[in-house]
Formats: sequence, structure tokens, C-alpha cells
Amino acid sequence: MPTPRPGMGEVLVKADTIGVSMPEVLVRRGTYAWMPPLPTIPGIELSGTVVEQGRGVTEPAVGSPVFVSARDLPVRAGCYAEYIGVPAAAAHLLPPGCELEAAACLSNYQVAYHLLHSAARGATAECVLIHTAAGGVGSAAVQLACRMVDASEVAFVAVFLASEKAWAVSGELLSASGGAGRSVYY
Repeated sequence: MPTPRPGMGEVLVKADTIGVSMPEVLVRRGTYAWMPPLPTIPGIELSGTVVEQGRGVTEPAVGSPVFVSARDLPVRAGCYAEYIGVPAAAAHLLPPGCELEAAACLSNYQVAYHLLHSAARGATAECVLIHTAAGGVGSAAVQLACRMVDASEVAFVAVFLASEKAWAVSGELLSASGGAGRSVYY
């Protein structure tokens, strides 16, 4: 495929690292809720460097490290490409010192943050049970949960079991804590 050219208000980003998460798996299966029209270049997130600006763009500057999420694009796809043209506002500038490889998984942290802060509907958790914490979102949830609570007041467990066993473990955790406080399960 030819290298795309940035249009008016767009930048051209050269990919450094792509993220591979559950939405990409669902796209490849053809079952993603926001399926891109086919044929398509899959991929929902990447980190890279701005290599060209389209007309009218001053930021991000050429050479800037950026994160691109296809959630910000008209079609949720295209990030498995070596180069991608995106609206300048969809190329999120990364702070100095941020490694491009680490930035490619930022969407996992966005989802985990939402689950830990919004899905609990204002409940303060004293015990967090994360099922299958080995994936991208689960790993991010473990890291964020450890930072959002005082470890001396929280029983934290990441469970790598089948769901019915995990629910049994969660009941044991609540029982062991004497039922004190409130537990939120993800």
C-alpha cells in the first residue's frame, strides 16, 4: 500500500508500537460491536512519531511522540499500519520521557480506570477482586487499584480461576474480613 498523505487538519504518524487487545481479537473474529467496514486495516491503538503535518496544522509538531486510539477516529481501525493519517486532535502528545512501547497500551488503563472509578457508582471499595488479571485491562486494573487505595486498609486479590471458583473466593474474602466495609467485584 502507498504511504498515506495527511489531509487538511491531519498529521501523518509513523507507528512504533501497536497495541493488541481484546477489541482487535473481536475485529478479527468479526464480532466487535464497532466493526469497521471491510476490507480494513485492523488495529485500535498505536504509539509513534509525527512525520508530516497537513495544511493548517501546527501541533503536534513533526518529531513529536504521540498515542493514537482509533476510538477517536471515524472508523475504529487502521492502527496496524506502518503509517496512519489522523486528525491532529486524535494524535495525543506524549510527555517527555514516555516510552513509545509503554504508551501503546494506554487504552487498557483507560478502561481499567473507568471500571475502578465509574462502574462502582461511587462505592468505596475496601476489597477489590479482579478476575483473570493476566490480560491488558486486568493487569492495568491491578496496578491502578494498588495505587488508588491505602494498602494497609485494603485486602487486594487478583484471581486467575474460572468464574465459579472466583466467586467462591470472593465470598471467602468477604467472610474473612468479617463483612466489614463494601466490596466491589470486577
